[in-house]
Amino acid sequence: MRWRVAWEEVVRAAEAARGRSWAELLEAHGDWGRDGAMYYAVRHGGHRLAEVVAQMQTVKYPAAAQAIKRFGLALENDAVRRRFVADLKRQLSNI
Repeated sequence: MRWRVAWEEVVRAAEAARGRSWAELLEAHGDWGRDGAMYYAVRHGGHRLAEVVAQMQTVKYPAAAQAIKRFGLALENDAVRRRFVADLKRQLSNI
């Protein structure tokens, strides 16, 4: 059985880390908070991409896959995004 963080917890942590509501993160053009939440859920939260897409209901599978890929590539050069992922890890760690 895979360990995983509940999607609702990922959303709450992303809201806290970005300082915006989930609705704002979904609608804000150019804000990567939504993509960061999907990235965390798939890469660190134990979710499968299909599960995340089903929870989102507004993003199709190929778009979500591309967003996660781009977010991961941007981590290399963006300290703010790395800090966002670190914040989510710290908030959602059950260790």
